[in-house]
Amino acid sequence: MEDKKEIIDVESTSVEKEENKPVLEKGNYIIEVISEGNIIKKFVAANAEINISKLADGGLTVDLK
Repeated sequence: MEDKKEIIDVESTSVEKEENKPVLEKGNYIIEVISEGNIIKKFVAANAEINISKLADGGLTVDLK
């Protein structure tokens, strides 16, 4: 027996994933990361837009470059 397969040509459509995350408008910021009342990280962002994303619970600290 011969298996016949039909081939259909279609055009792909790109889909953008949109995340709703807090955004601070472009400006100058001093950012402090506080855990259990202690500052664990402090840094400055000049002339920058700040996006905030929450990671999994459990006290995970990550430096993103």
